[in-house]
Parts: sequence; C-alpha cells; structure tokens
Amino acid sequence: VGLSPAGSEYPALPVFCDERALASVGCPKIEHGISWADFMESACRLCPVGLPCHPASTGEDVVRLATEISRLADTVAFVCVNGLISAMIVAAQFFAVTDHTPPELEEFMGSNASLAPFPFHTLQYSLSANMIPIRLVLCDWTLENLVLNKFAPKVHLETAGVCGMVYD
Repeated sequence: VGLSPAGSEYPALPVFCDERALASVGCPKIEHGISWADFMESACRLCPVGLPCHPASTGEDVVRLATEISRLADTVAFVCVNGLISAMIVAAQFFAVTDHTPPELEEFMGSNASLAPFPFHTLQYSLSANMIPIRLVLCDWTLENLVLNKFAPKVHLETAGVCGMVYD
C-alpha cells in the first residue's frame, strides 16, 4: 500500500518478476501441482517484459510448465489468472494454437493489461496466437537481430513461402 499525491491510500501495483507480488494478484504458491513461483522465475529469465521469449527456450522449464498448465486448464479451474494467461502466451509462442480464448477470460483479453508479476501483457496472447515471429522463418540468419520484435501472419504451410537453395 502506498500514498497517492492527495494523501489517500492506494494498493501498490505488482512489480514484474517479483515473487512477493504473486499473492497480491491472487496466485497461491502452488496450484494443481504447479509452482507459480517456478513458472514466473523461468519466464522472467527467458522472456523480456512485453517481448517474445528467447527462441532457444523450447527445452526450458517455462515451455514445459506452460504446456502442463495449458493441459491442466482443460480439466481444472485456476485461481491464478495472470499465471494462466501467461502460460497461454508462452504456449502460443512455441506451438501452433488457435486463438481460442475461454469465455471466462475474454474480459481480460480485450485490453492491454499487465500480467505482473509475470513478464507479459494480455494482448501478447492474440499476437502470439495469430502471428509468427519473423525470426522463425528467416532464410538469412544474419538478419535475426533486425527482426527480433517483428511478426507476420500465421499461414498454412502449404501456402507459405519456403526458402530456396541454388546450386552451381
């Protein structure tokens, strides 16, 4: 709790990547066998705030936990909404998912709200579900640093451009 300029109290906003903020957004330490602190720590290590996760993260805990959370979300309800949406964002970044937002979460997804203490914002789900990072479809890897936060629409493989090779 802090004080506004007028002197009235207001709740302190959660800080990105601060484990102490989990309780302030309604996240228990462990829920359905998922440690939200472990998921947050892994996400904060590999996913810059508001940006896609590092492309080499596929074998990391953040992807494994996001996959497990997404699987569990089909059968159980989670109290940690910020963590659930964050897991959906990570899963959408690494797997072909359809933009199927559960009706219970639609009110959260319509605006660009912070998912602190997790390093994401709500609109990143729609971006990740409907677009693909350009860096994943590059033919010339020397350009990777120029396209770190650039996206293209996801398309079916049979209609997508394919890199070609020329032999002498």
